[in-house]
Amino acid sequence: MFNSQNIYYQIRRDGIKAVNIETGMSAVRACPALSHPRSLMGDFVKVEACIKEVTKEVTARSLFQLAPVGIAHLMEMGEGGYTNVEIRAFREAFMGAGMRQVHFPSGQSELSVEAIKSKSYEEHKGI
Repeated sequence: MFNSQNIYYQIRRDGIKAVNIETGMSAVRACPALSHPRSLMGDFVKVEACIKEVTKEVTARSLFQLAPVGIAHLMEMGEGGYTNVEIRAFREAFMGAGMRQVHFPSGQSELSVEAIKSKSYEEHKGI
C-alpha cells in the first residue's frame, strides 16, 4: 500500500547529486556549505537546506508515500577519514531533511543501482 523510495546521494565538496533509485530521476545541487577546509560539512543548517532542495527534485509526491531512505555517500575523504562526529552531523542533517533512515557507504567508488538495491556495500564503521 505504501511506496518506499531509496535516494542515493553523492556528497562532494561544493555539491550534492541525488538519484531516486526507483524512478531514475536525478538532480545536482551546488552547496557552498560543503567547502570547509578541515571537514566536508562547513555549515550544518545550509547543508540540511541543500539536502531538502535536492530531495524535492527527485522524490515523487503521493498520499501513500513513505519518507525516503537515504544512502549518503561521502565521496571526498580528508586525511584520517571521517570522525563519528562528522558522520553524526550528516545523519542529523539527512534526518532533518525528512529521511526515514540513512546509510553511509564507505569508499569513494560510485555505487551501482544493483549494489544499492541489494544493500551489497560496506558502511562506515562505528556509526
